[in-house]
Amino acid sequence: LMLATAMILFGNTVIYIGLNYTIALNAGIVPVARPVIIVALSWVIFRTAVTGGQVLGIVVAMVGVLVIAVRGDLSALASLTFNTGDLIVFAGNIGIAVYQVLFPLAPRELHPYALLQVTFILGALLLAPFYALETIYIAPVTPNLVTVSAILAVAIFPSMLAIYFMNRGMTAIGPSRAGIFNYLQPLFVTLMAVTLLGEAVEIYHLIA
Repeated sequence: LMLATAMILFGNTVIYIGLNYTIALNAGIVPVARPVIIVALSWVIFRTAVTGGQVLGIVVAMVGVLVIAVRGDLSALASLTFNTGDLIVFAGNIGIAVYQVLFPLAPRELHPYALLQVTFILGALLLAPFYALETIYIAPVTPNLVTVSAILAVAIFPSMLAIYFMNRGMTAIGPSRAGIFNYLQPLFVTLMAVTLLGEAVEIYHLIA
């Protein structure tokens, strides 16, 4: 239940909400802060030792996030304001970081497929009330080729496959080492945002 709450409710779902208010490139670079959050949470929850190299990595990662926040304009630090979408995406990344930190507590008796199935069933139950409220007070989902394709794409790729591979990776090498691979996300997001969405890469994106 903790894993489902962290990943499904406060992780992916919050990121999807944030993407309505920011560009994909920004949302793709914000996750460089996730390893920082993982190290911090590991220390708070499990009192895991923090090395000098990790501290240096934290500083470098936070500088990258800060560059995104000020759009590469250091003078903007004096009147720093965050894009609403960037903040929401950052909050979603905290949820995913909590998932990665708590993952070792999952029962070892559960087969990886069973763990994934249970996580998604609980996640769907957690989201059901919000889905009902959105359907009643905002707008229902109209079943057609576009909406069904979008739901299937989200369910298969960034949900089932991504979380399954993340689980297997963390089982093999542990959450801390697996957290390093979060730094690949900006590369993949940038390539897709430019080729599929036509977004422009600015100098500050490259610096970050």
